Amino acid sequence: MNSDLDQRKKRILGAVVREHILRAEPVGSRILVDDYDFGAGSATIRNEMAALEDLGFLEQPHTSAGRVPTEQGYRYYVDSLMAGSPLPGHEEEDVRCRLDHIDRQVEELAQNTSRILSRLTSLMAVVSTQIYQGRTLKRVDLVPLDSRRILVVIVMSDGEVEKELINSPYEIDPISIKAVEAALGNRVIGQDSSTVAALSRTIEADIGLELRSELLGRLAAETVGIVSKILRSTRDKVVVDGANNMLDQPEFARAGGARSIFTLIEEQSFVSELLRDVLDAQQVVVKIGSEIATVSAQCSFVGASYRLPSGGVGALGIVGPTRMNYDRAVSAVSCVAHELSALI
Repeated sequence: MNSDLDQRKKRILGAVVREHILRAEPVGSRILVDDYDFGAGSATIRNEMAALEDLGFLEQPHTSAGRVPTEQGYRYYVDSLMAGSPLPGHEEEDVRCRLDHIDRQVEELAQNTSRILSRLTSLMAVVSTQIYQGRTLKRVDLVPLDSRRILVVIVMSDGEVEKELINSPYEIDPISIKAVEAALGNRVIGQDSSTVAALSRTIEADIGLELRSELLGRLAAETVGIVSKILRSTRDKVVVDGANNMLDQPEFARAGGARSIFTLIEEQSFVSELLRDVLDAQQVVVKIGSEIATVSAQCSFVGASYRLPSGGVGALGIVGPTRMNYDRAVSAVSCVAHELSALI
């Protein structure tokens, strides 16, 4: 996508995103001419904005209005144009001091962390109250119930046992099932959720090649998907702070918008899933608009994981409108996650 935009288009797109975040209204060429040094007049800027609209980065809400970024425009901005600067030093120090004086009890820690993150961003903060334990896989058994049904029995390092049924569209003989079990055991026994998740990207091809069967490769991949899901599972709660901040955003000021936000908050399983999505990530995760499944509200999510000396993992993030200040959001989430990891 970088090849689609020359330097001037990149600068104009970045300016439109920043101005729209600031003003919460369509951005016209006159604002860009008056406030930015593009070395071009209004007509040229309008032509460039029209070109960005044709490419899918901007849209025009009304014929006579200026333009606003699309989800694709925000995504390009976050991936390619955002400065990525850290929080100012005094704010980082303030976060460090506030966290240092927090009770170390998990729920108290989550409540105060969400409050700090919400105040930093003026958005809604979400923090998991339960630490995602760094358990590993102790054993996985594939038990053939008949030629098409296979019971997956998973034993974790903490002693928990989970079972899940696989219904195969094809008949698989018991000897082949046990061959998959052995091949999987060599790869996943003793591994944690992040390692198993990484293996899931290649396991189908690897075992399919090893056992000379695409069908057995698919069985292995489905089994690893189940193992990964169970290793990551936890009965967690989510602490939310700053929900009222969302009502200050023009996108949600209307009654209908307010209802959509509070419905979102009540969908705690949905917010938990958002947080789980960042557990294995090595950096801050940004999901924009429709990248967040099942959400009708025009929201974006910025989240990160924090790791503990024990190997456990927690998650935190913020939810805001697609018009959120992504520079600030990413810096705040990154800072809080880093300081929290250092603290614990």
